[in-house]
Amino acid sequence: MIRTLPAALLASAAQGQEPPPAASPWKLYDAPGSCAVSGNPGEAFLLVALNPEGGSMLRLHHPAMTIAVGEKQPAVLVVGAEEIAFEARGARTSDGTPGFTAPASAQLRRLLGAGGTASIVLGEERPILLDLDGLPTAITEMEACAAAMTPRDPATIAVVKPKPLRFPTINPGDLPTGDVTGDQVAFRLTVSPEGRVAACEIVTSSGAEALDAKVCQLLSDESRFEPGRNADGQAVTATYQSRLKF
Repeated sequence: MIRTLPAALLASAAQGQEPPPAASPWKLYDAPGSCAVSGNPGEAFLLVALNPEGGSMLRLHHPAMTIAVGEKQPAVLVVGAEEIAFEARGARTSDGTPGFTAPASAQLRRLLGAGGTASIVLGEERPILLDLDGLPTAITEMEACAAAMTPRDPATIAVVKPKPLRFPTINPGDLPTGDVTGDQVAFRLTVSPEGRVAACEIVTSSGAEALDAKVCQLLSDESRFEPGRNADGQAVTATYQSRLKF
């Protein structure tokens, strides 16, 4: 379920009238077994997820990053005068945008929840600047969402996430483009123990229902996965999240 977080007020209008509320750049949603918040600060895609068992994930993608898939690099998050070092592991979105994943520790969540302007320094790369305006409220709501969930049976938890074996080729010319307001669609797939898509949910809409529906149809019909597996190596239902850019 996707929920739009409370919006921050815009700066006062030139005439001094009360401005209308602006839409929050962050989306909070709950999936089976976890809660997460995601957004697009600048050219980046940022996601923070937390489950009731204490597991967590930070995911950040930016076209300027060069980290290879699976490569481990030291990283530093800097917000104001504070900084936290952690280890990042290279990953890609389904459209090939480079980035990384890392555990979203309580310390990282606290610093992200400070808001303002942040920077991520990954290895020897140039810093990636992030505008975290509105994220403190999102982090607080995400943590409350996870705390309200009932912990799951360990046998149902995927400690190994699904991996794409086959993904459809989606060409912009094949998609309905009327009323599109964004340049990407973020989605979450529920992957069955057989490696097939059991459900598709749009996390960040393109602004056009027809385009969102077509993306989900193609992903559901044509994607195949190595399923997620629990700690005993058994295939279990799990989720896979990524995005497509147009």
